[in-house]
Amino acid sequence: MPKIIKDAKETIVREARALLATCGATKLNMRALAESAGVAAGTLYNYFPSKEDLVAEVVREDWYTMLEAVDPKLHAVHNATLGLELIFNAIVEYTKIHRELWANIRTSKKFQAKYFDYHKEMLDQICIRVRLLGTRFGFLSDPTIAPFISEVLLAGGMYPDSRFQYLAPCLKILVGEKDF
Repeated sequence: MPKIIKDAKETIVREARALLATCGATKLNMRALAESAGVAAGTLYNYFPSKEDLVAEVVREDWYTMLEAVDPKLHAVHNATLGLELIFNAIVEYTKIHRELWANIRTSKKFQAKYFDYHKEMLDQICIRVRLLGTRFGFLSDPTIAPFISEVLLAGGMYPDSRFQYLAPCLKILVGEKDF
């Protein structure tokens, strides 16, 4: 009879995250991961068909965790620009932590086939927060503003050495906080 592992997927992802932090994606050994997670190697592949899928799941979960940590702070900001800066800075920190992992999975053909799905998912999550700010501070008169700002924040936040101050003048105009 097969061994039943409670919360096997969550355990695998948690252990993968720990191993990725110490050895990186290129040196992640699936057998070592299976042993660390207390599952058979074949069980890993029941949940994640490839190492790239597993790494993508780790960075995806971390993306959601990062955004959820921003949410309570967004309710405390006094203007839209400060909220956008919070989102941007969270993306920058996320990118710094996961730059090597993203670089590794981007080269995979499987990831390239799913790139637009991942990109859309990330944009949708940012857009939820931008719309929250837009509703609160009244800058959603045009339905294209929130998706545009979301794309700017994502692209800017993932660009090495990017700074919010480079984007702030344009974003202030878009959200109606002209200070010139």
